[in-house]
Amino acid sequence: GVMPQTREHLAILKLLRIERGVVVVTKADLVDPELHDLAIADIQEALTDTFLTNAPVITVSAISGAGLPELLREIDQQAVAGTGRDSSAPCRLPVDRAFSKQGFGTVVTGTLFSGTLCEGAVLEIVPGGHKARVRGLQVHGRKRDRVLAGQRVAINLAIPGQVDLTRGVWLLEPGLFAASRILDVYLEILTGMSPLIHQERVRVHHGTAEIMGRVALLEEDELPGGESGYAQLLLEAPLSADFGDRFVIRRYSPAQTIGGGQVLHPRSRRWRRRSAIALARLAAYREKRYAAALSATLRETGMSALSQSELMQQLPFSARTQVWQQLADDGILYRLADGYVHNETLVDIEKRIETLLKAYQAQHPHRLGLAREILQANLQITPAQLANILQNMGSRGAVALSGRLVCESGHSPTFEGSTGKTMESLLERLSATSLVDEAELVKDLPSEAEQIVSDWLESGRILRIGGGICVTPANLETIKRQLRCIFHSAPQQTAAQLRDALGTTRKFIIPLLEHLDDSGFTRRQGDRRSLAETHLASPP
Repeated sequence: GVMPQTREHLAILKLLRIERGVVVVTKADLVDPELHDLAIADIQEALTDTFLTNAPVITVSAISGAGLPELLREIDQQAVAGTGRDSSAPCRLPVDRAFSKQGFGTVVTGTLFSGTLCEGAVLEIVPGGHKARVRGLQVHGRKRDRVLAGQRVAINLAIPGQVDLTRGVWLLEPGLFAASRILDVYLEILTGMSPLIHQERVRVHHGTAEIMGRVALLEEDELPGGESGYAQLLLEAPLSADFGDRFVIRRYSPAQTIGGGQVLHPRSRRWRRRSAIALARLAAYREKRYAAALSATLRETGMSALSQSELMQQLPFSARTQVWQQLADDGILYRLADGYVHNETLVDIEKRIETLLKAYQAQHPHRLGLAREILQANLQITPAQLANILQNMGSRGAVALSGRLVCESGHSPTFEGSTGKTMESLLERLSATSLVDEAELVKDLPSEAEQIVSDWLESGRILRIGGGICVTPANLETIKRQLRCIFHSAPQQTAAQLRDALGTTRKFIIPLLEHLDDSGFTRRQGDRRSLAETHLASPP
């Protein structure tokens, strides 16, 4: 008849979402017809309102063979009607036995959970991360070159070094299924069980593994029998699970099955209890709204850009391509220098940049712009991210970029009072003088005017050419035109000849010529210079 163990097994099958089966009454040769009929009635009552309610019930005897042909026919019919496991998915196999065999080495057995396994394949042992090569495959004692999902298989492994292979580890396609100690789950407590208490210690059964851990309830302080809710499994050892995997939990003591559920996210982090963000995220995973879940992840991480690989780890393998394309089509993904961020995060950052620039320019109307370093410190992002965002804003005219300085598009410095007169005088001096000593340029300037000169130097309105010498871009072009005429009359010139021709001094001519050499305008040979070949064709 129906024993407590039978009821527990039935509850486990329910938790694992098994949908079909055959009920077999064994040892029929040991009882009389009346006891047999009572056992059948007991079984049918126990199966009421379960997935086995209408399942065939077959009585067998291993001694006499009675009922065995009927059982085999029913198993065949169930197998034909069954839905096969996914052989196109990544390879996953939970190890249920591992041993050494003389002449072969390490052998493990298990049922291929998903994917296709071929001789010669390289697998990852998780947890641990060690690699192993498949030397041979057997199914029911027969050698195979390939095994499909759902088949029982013995695998002869070649493993470099010493690796402790035990029941509960997984053999996986490398790089796809990292182990974790924190799993987001949807948990169900069996009807009739005493409540599960927040942070209660339990035994977690997943695949062939049994791992101790605690259950962190995210909504209530306890979960009564017959109820369900969102939780996290906080494990004492790493577990390799995947999205949608089923699991069972049993009480630590006495060992009793109290519930189970579904893995919503196999590689999570600690959530705050009753967090609206966490509960919304878990609901999206449970309802398979993966695009919404990934979008929320991107939004939460802000400017901590995630790589495509990191984002794919947040999705079931089967949904990755579709969800990625959906997010791209919806304009949610934005590629930064070091990964991806949510487009709304980018919009927020751009608004903050515009606000910072507006406030700075209102306070310092005479300054050309705000230094990138100050922007970066205020926004708390990386230099590469800031450069990417500013380039994007500059390309559509939202900001203007001048070297290290950034300002609102159309911004022009305004000078008032004595500072205005000082800057007008300075501009006249710069226009009238080809080459200027930087120290002389800022000598005796008030601090406000000195800041403006610093802006001009940073933005390129005034060029430093070395040796403490400055020149405006316009004046530098004038000097180049003069030099073309000089070299046109005599292709090779000494520094002294060029000094005299330009009417300057050694203090200015040497930094100028070294700058022109470095920029590729002139070419030095010994103590003489000539125009670089790229400039020979230019008209003097």
